[in-house]
Amino acid sequence: MMHMIICCGLPILILLSLPVVARYSPVAATVLGFIAPFICPIMMGGMLFMIFGGNKKKSCHTHIREESESRRFD
Repeated sequence: MMHMIICCGLPILILLSLPVVARYSPVAATVLGFIAPFICPIMMGGMLFMIFGGNKKKSCHTHIREESESRRFD
């Protein structure tokens, strides 16, 4: 849930803060304005990599089977 809050909330906060940032540094405001729309897709790509690329040794079914067996013996 926190990942989704950051993914959606961070670009909104950046866009809302652009007028304040532009007063002090117009170049920084321009850079932030270009980066803000791409924050969510980049974070989602990282999340998908962690979900699907993190544990290649065990399949989902093996993990579920091991977890159910460990619960029986407790």
